Formats: sequence, C-alpha cells, structure tokens
Amino acid sequence: MSPAAAILQEALKLPVSERGQIIHELIDSLDAANDEPTGAVETAWAQELERRASDVHAEAGVDLNTACDELEAKRRGGGR
Repeated sequence: MSPAAAILQEALKLPVSERGQIIHELIDSLDAANDEPTGAVETAWAQELERRASDVHAEAGVDLNTACDELEAKRRGGGR
C-alpha cells in the first residue's frame, strides 16, 4: 500500500469534522501552490493579454483610454 493510500485509510476513520478540516487544509495548500506562477508563465500571459488587447483596439478602432474616460464620465453623471 502506498503512503498516500495508508494516510487516506487512516483519515477515513476520523470524525467528519476532523476530515473536513483536513480537506480544507489540503485544498488551501493546492490553492497556494497555484497562486505562484513561474515568472515565464506570468510573462507569457502578460504578453498574450497585451496582444489580445491590441487586436481588439485595432479592430474596433476605439482608444481604450478614451472609452474608459467616457464610461467614467457617464457613471459620474448618473448614466446620462
């Protein structure tokens, strides 16, 4: 039996509340591991987002800053 299988077998003997706490901590540990992408992945995503934003702006013929300013002005003016 693998160490993980042995741990699981023992964990299943615990009361529900303790099993829930273990599950919670395991999920948190997985989330934490996924929150720190490598620098290369982060850089690649940033470049891809920039490329996509540029494509959208070029196709729409709209300056994003101008569009954001107009939306903000409408919001401040009560949506008029």
